[in-house]
Amino acid sequence: MTNQRDYSIDILKFIAVILITNSHMDIHFPESLKCLGTGGAIGDALFFFCSGFTLFLKPMGSFDSWYKKRIMRIYPSVLMWGVISAFLFSSSTSMDKIILHGGGWFVSCIMLYYILAYMVDRFYPSRYRWLIFILVYGITATIYCCINRGGEYTYNIYGSGYLKWVFFFLFMLLGAEMGTRKQMRKLSFYSGVTLCLTSIFLFYSSQYLVRSGIIHHSIQLISIAFLMLTVYFLYLTCNTDFIRKVFFSKANFIIMLIGGLCLEIYIVQSKIIVIAPIFPDIFPLNILFVWASIVVGGYILRCLARIFQQTFNKGEYDWKEVFKLV
Repeated sequence: MTNQRDYSIDILKFIAVILITNSHMDIHFPESLKCLGTGGAIGDALFFFCSGFTLFLKPMGSFDSWYKKRIMRIYPSVLMWGVISAFLFSSSTSMDKIILHGGGWFVSCIMLYYILAYMVDRFYPSRYRWLIFILVYGITATIYCCINRGGEYTYNIYGSGYLKWVFFFLFMLLGAEMGTRKQMRKLSFYSGVTLCLTSIFLFYSSQYLVRSGIIHHSIQLISIAFLMLTVYFLYLTCNTDFIRKVFFSKANFIIMLIGGLCLEIYIVQSKIIVIAPIFPDIFPLNILFVWASIVVGGYILRCLARIFQQTFNKGEYDWKEVFKLV
């Protein structure tokens, strides 16, 4: 099975899950180490990159059939999480809120991106897609300038606002470009790691300097380029021979399990992180406990989503498929 998959995308999904979950886990870190609870922006960018990577590999066909497949992959888990929340967490969220917000902002955003991606694939040949990059970045810069008309730093583009719904589409386009490119630049593992660390340093340094008021807040727009370089070099690094050996070693199962549960882990992690006991005195064992709880919760959600999905299909239940780990 692993020989038929693009292992670099599985690794990137694994990294994305780790980073996003870690960015929400700061309450479980000791006070002096809460700054380590970061990485969410890079993780989100990797998720969109991976989604875009696979979208353009095959002909999409008619929109309704193609979009239905996207719905069938995502919404069984979202709907089952709504059911679980109602019974276990006394949630009284209405059905429209579950559909629109039940999977968090990422799910709502990516369902919109699928529509945009289909339009790009249908109406813009690959040689003209650089125009979409310019358009999306231009819209991002325009909205940002309108938000910060006062000239002071008042808005974090990677925070809870809607601006990230615009520029993260760049990362889906980048993934699509890498997925359809016939030739890929080759890097050694050490070169890839060096370039990744440099890009990450530039990204976080720009954010720190902006928040400290040392440089103008508009540098946030340039930091998007640093984030894109981070994702690009991570992708190239995951295609090196060294990472290939790691992937096909004993680490393969963990990477495939967590990467395969990326959607479900994304959905359950915010609730489990909040309800899990906080024991900073036994750090980092408490982090491992929360992580284990999240993975188990994600796996249970995926199993229930598969049962839900098979309930409305013809034929008998395929229990082997329901409980399959990877």
